[in-house]
Amino acid sequence: MRLQTSLLATFLCLLHLVLGSDEFEVAAAATVPKNLRTTTIYSWPLSASTPTPLGTVSFNPRSLTGTYTPFNAATDALSESELVRVGIVDAKTGSWISGSVTTGGLVSRKKGGVGITVRVDGAGNVWHVEFADDAAAVEPKVSVVKSMSGVLPQLNKPIVLNPDGRIPEPVVEKTFLQKYWWVLLAGVFLVLSGGGGNR
Repeated sequence: MRLQTSLLATFLCLLHLVLGSDEFEVAAAATVPKNLRTTTIYSWPLSASTPTPLGTVSFNPRSLTGTYTPFNAATDALSESELVRVGIVDAKTGSWISGSVTTGGLVSRKKGGVGITVRVDGAGNVWHVEFADDAAAVEPKVSVVKSMSGVLPQLNKPIVLNPDGRIPEPVVEKTFLQKYWWVLLAGVFLVLSGGGGNR
């Protein structure tokens, strides 16, 4: 009876994992990613007083994939060599959060040659956007990078001291000759002291 109960529980857990995956949600006729998030990227030329919307990035923080949709009239007035800040704006306060600085020629490309890196935290919220030149890209290429926690120091690890109160020095491993010199010496002695037989 216990075996049947445990097998049934295992089967139900596997069924939940397969069918209850929240990666895709079945819509009327197609599957649409459920975890799709959208953020607006802004361009802010150094000569302007406020940022203007540049385009939207739609991304999935689980699969780390995304697409970029530029706005048509956002970059028409930018010159090729003008420095432009590209980044995100806080929706609540309207203040500039983070971004990178690039040229107006790179920002005004609508077809391709642009690499966009979106950095997200563990919850999938965007905290930084980078705009870079990518000559190999035909379409704007979106890379989603999830931040990882770094290595933490090992605190409160006790230090073992000698009876003298000093840190012990590591013991150096002896070589074969240092360990067994006496056996080799005894073997040489036996070979040399062995007498020849009478004939």
